[in-house]
Amino acid sequence: MSQSQAINLETTLPPHDLDAEEAVLGSLLIDPEAIDCVVKWLLPQDFYREKNRWTFECCLEAQRWGQPTNQIIVASELARRHQLEASGGAAYISHLVSSTPTSVHVEHYAQIVYRLSFMRKLISAANQISAIGYESPPDVGEAIDRVDDILSRLRNGVERTRGGFKL
Repeated sequence: MSQSQAINLETTLPPHDLDAEEAVLGSLLIDPEAIDCVVKWLLPQDFYREKNRWTFECCLEAQRWGQPTNQIIVASELARRHQLEASGGAAYISHLVSSTPTSVHVEHYAQIVYRLSFMRKLISAANQISAIGYESPPDVGEAIDRVDDILSRLRNGVERTRGGFKL
């Protein structure tokens, strides 16, 4: 990266795509079978926006109950968890449905959400590794072991992807 392309880390938000997150959720709400394409890519923590994470958790919960992931069931579960109003209410759930014309590309959107979640984890790992360097531990071998542990956890997160997605 050239100096003119340098990123101001103090003002730059972590990588995310709210439109892709909403497209995933909208797809799940209009097509209950879409969840089968999504669960091989995403965990709730992969969503950047908290209310999207909550909505996805409710979709997963509905699937566990053997119920369809639709507006009514998801809104009801959000209300049961006392998260409906904080997530934007029934209006936000309706927005997800009305802004998603089809669920055909749900897996593509899920891959975007996953990739950007991984990039946030990569940034976090880099910060952890940087902190080890600043600690300047007296034993270099210990420092390398700690770095290896961080990278191993990151690598294992990639391996959990069941779709074979190449980063």
